[in-house]
Amino acid sequence: MLYSPTFALTELETHNDVIIKRFSLTKIQYSVIIKLLQTVVNFFEEKEYETFFPKAKKVSPDPDDRDFFALSFSLNCPLWSNDTDLKNNPL
Repeated sequence: MLYSPTFALTELETHNDVIIKRFSLTKIQYSVIIKLLQTVVNFFEEKEYETFFPKAKKVSPDPDDRDFFALSFSLNCPLWSNDTDLKNNPL
């Protein structure tokens, strides 16, 4: 199972025009992909992992990744990323 902060969906929607253009998608195709994504990823609201923000802040190389670290800590699961800074960060 995959897990993500809910704000990731908001980010996708904020940048949907760029995503649609970059991948040559129609709006319908984009919508289908988002729906499929929601079936394979469990999304969590900030309130469900916010108690782990202090720990996440200490290890996150980028403040924008704090939510991902906090969620990882709260679920006691590894953090999956292709970001080099994150890959080199021992949790």
